[in-house]
Amino acid sequence: MKIYLGCINTTFLNTRKKLFAGVLILMSFNSFSQASIGFGLRSHVGGMQAFKDVKGFYNDNRPWLSKEFSSGGLMNGFEVGLNYNSEDIGLSLINLFYVGSKTTAKGTSNGVDYKRVLKARMWGMETFDFDGHRFI
Repeated sequence: MKIYLGCINTTFLNTRKKLFAGVLILMSFNSFSQASIGFGLRSHVGGMQAFKDVKGFYNDNRPWLSKEFSSGGLMNGFEVGLNYNSEDIGLSLINLFYVGSKTTAKGTSNGVDYKRVLKARMWGMETFDFDGHRFI
């Protein structure tokens, strides 16, 4: 029996739910593999030379700064993705990530206090990552 809710065929939705549940159950019986949704912390270190050059130029042209922009390139954030690990391989599909940093420069020039905040943010998606450590 097919029941239509608006334009959605609920028989089709129920079939997809059963198929998804079946795949999850079958994967749970395999003791050497694991499929998961991963949540984690992420850090980027270094890189972004052009961004470092802009911060250095700002600092060099304002000798009156009591606190300069930092010269480091550390960015911290999080990631979310679909992962599969087994005895032989590791796969990541559609990892979404966000990292960011914040640095402050301040000082006084001609009796006026200045404070500048510089934020760097980066969003991204890694579509596929393969680790075949048994094959290397």
